[in-house]
Order: sequence, then C-alpha cells, then structure tokens
Amino acid sequence: MSYIGVENAGDKPVTHDWKEYGDSVEIPPSTKKLLIGLQIYGPGQVWFDDVKVTTGDASATATGTSDTTIIKVNEATVQYLYETPPRPNASGSGLLIVLPRGDGSAEFLSFVREIHKQTVGEEFALAQPIATKWSTGQEIVWPTKTNKVDGMKYSTEEFIGGVITDVAKKTKLDPERILVLAWSSSGPAAYATMLQDETPVSGSLIAMSVFKPNTLTALGPP
Repeated sequence: MSYIGVENAGDKPVTHDWKEYGDSVEIPPSTKKLLIGLQIYGPGQVWFDDVKVTTGDASATATGTSDTTIIKVNEATVQYLYETPPRPNASGSGLLIVLPRGDGSAEFLSFVREIHKQTVGEEFALAQPIATKWSTGQEIVWPTKTNKVDGMKYSTEEFIGGVITDVAKKTKLDPERILVLAWSSSGPAAYATMLQDETPVSGSLIAMSVFKPNTLTALGPP
C-alpha cells in the first residue's frame, strides 16, 4: 500500500489551493487489480481533479505542472493559477488566459483545465486569474479602466498584462498566440483588454456576453 499526501489521522492538516500530488510505486508482478482511495480525515473540504494512474515509464507521459502564482500589479498582491505547457515549443509556446464567469474564483479550475485540454493543444500554457473582491456588494467581478468599482487598485487589463509578463519569465511565449477566453460576466473585461491602444493579447473568444460600447474607450464618444 502506498500513500500520497497525509497518511495518518493524526498528521498535521494542510490548507492550500490546487496542488499536484504524485508518486511512483513498485507493483508486484502478480498484481491483478489496483484500487485507488481518495479520502479526507476529519472535518473539512477537499477537491480532487484529473486523477490518473500510468504504468511503465512515467516520464513518457506528457503532462504539465500547475501552481498558484502570486504577483504584484500596481503594488497590489494578486493571484493566478498557472499550468505549464505539456509540450513547450522551443520557438515560443502559446498562452491561453481564461477569465471565468460568476465570482471568478479558483473553483473553476477543473472546468478551465478541460477547456485547455480540449481546445488549444499541448503547446499552450494556461493561466486563470483569480478575481479580487474589492468591496461589499461588488457586482462587477472583472472591473476595467472605464468600468470601475470602489476600492479597486488595478484594472483587469492591468491584471492580464501582469500575468503575461510573469508567465513570460517562466516560459518562452509566442506573442502571436496569446489568447483570452471569456464568457458571460467576464466578457466586457476581455473586450476592454483587446481594445487597448497597445495590447499584449493577440486574440479573444468571447461567448454569451453583453457588449457595452459606452464602457470601451476605443468605441466610446470622442
């Protein structure tokens, strides 16, 4: 039997965002069945995603690694979830930035991972910004330079720019393949990002979202 993570009920509890756990174990030649148990000791919450078992040479399986990254934007601390491209391109990998709808929280990661897997391919890195709650009763999840909320210290355009700059320090990027995906309530922020005078984003897919030209500098009144 092999344990990955906390082994005994008395072990120190852990608290963190999404984290990848993995290990290698030796399987006896006579083994006929493998059982995988996912559990939590005591009260609390735990989420599992993308659980897999590989046999043989594990290094032959192409998988990216993920982490929660903290950066500064306008001296404010922000977070985004990042996954390396499973098969980086030496000439420059693509980057898919996903702005979830709803509250823009880390709970969308499982869904965002599936989008990444099914759409852009293994040469793309993945970044999911985590929305900041600036004030009580805040209705705009992804505020922009022209569509602000009380207390905000940076816009979503600046957040996305900071994410791209930080990812470029980790992975060589192809500037022609930096894409933003948004839907529903995150759509206006994606429009605002694309319509900047100088944008680091080469393209966007925006689905099922409102379009408010009066909140976009490039399309607003002169």
